[in-house]
Amino acid sequence: MVELDFDESAGLLYCRFYDRMDSIKATQASVIFTDKLAALRHSSASDQPTAMTTAASSPVSQIIFDLDQVDYVSSRFMRLCMQAAKQVQQGRFRIVNTKPQVMKVFKVASLGELFEVS
Repeated sequence: MVELDFDESAGLLYCRFYDRMDSIKATQASVIFTDKLAALRHSSASDQPTAMTTAASSPVSQIIFDLDQVDYVSSRFMRLCMQAAKQVQQGRFRIVNTKPQVMKVFKVASLGELFEVS
């Protein structure tokens, strides 16, 4: 469903999604994604004397969603994409390896204007 890899030196959270991202799987992926972000923030905050956990202090500075193995996305998955985009500075969230039928959904929803989809 989803595999998350974090490159600490680059601050990159790389998320590979598998199968159809229907509402159920997208909700499960959202929980996994949110838990991973929280764990990364917690470990980063515990490393610092002032344990302020804000988006600015997050060790994640870039997020990439790889959709190479995805042939369908639901509106719930698109909400996950918007949630992820809010976790980093503008231009630091990207969706890559998008199949044509999935790309069409992002274009119709005008989400390709909010973040890079390729």
